[in-house]
Amino acid sequence: MVSGAFRNPERIIFPDIEPPDVQVRVVQKPGKNTDLILGISIKPRSADAKQKINRVILWRDDYRFPKPPQVNKLGVVDEPKFVIPRDQLRRGPNQITVQCYNEQGGRGQVTVPVTFDDGTKAVRNLHALCVGINNYSAVQGWEFEDLNFARPDAEEMDRVFRQQNNSGLFIKADVGNRSWTRRRRRRPLPNVSRRSRRRARTTGSSFSCPDTVMP
Repeated sequence: MVSGAFRNPERIIFPDIEPPDVQVRVVQKPGKNTDLILGISIKPRSADAKQKINRVILWRDDYRFPKPPQVNKLGVVDEPKFVIPRDQLRRGPNQITVQCYNEQGGRGQVTVPVTFDDGTKAVRNLHALCVGINNYSAVQGWEFEDLNFARPDAEEMDRVFRQQNNSGLFIKADVGNRSWTRRRRRRPLPNVSRRSRRRARTTGSSFSCPDTVMP
């Protein structure tokens, strides 16, 4: 349809591709004993059939909810108290996005930030080992091309992980860093505790990157 505008510009007018009008507001913030309640309103820009609401999508960050707000018999979405259960939210910051498409593919979208604190204290620790190697010329038996950003990437990840110490998500951040300019054989392990190296090989609540070369 958009490509047709260049072939026949006189046949395309702005209302044909104008997105739906999407309005979202937080009616009730989530908490230890309360769910998130949103006020959601979606309307076509006109009564033209091309503006008819085709579908609605609801996101929490990168997760798509299976049951978004529904279009009513009047062809609009009118949900003054749309409930998202608190057990479907992430602890900490959440980005709630409402997307809507009309028949012509025009998309309206609104994102609202929502912070969820369930009132409990974090009980997990973060264990991470960040490794960055740029120069692979000393590797024997294999041919590798050198990298340009492995070392700075590993150092940046180390910095980001350390910020999680005593955060709302983790009690402690036990982070090891080993960034080499050249890969050498028989180098000692990074200066992290044995317990950290052992925990770094486990999954679950701990984030881990053992024996990883950052791209």
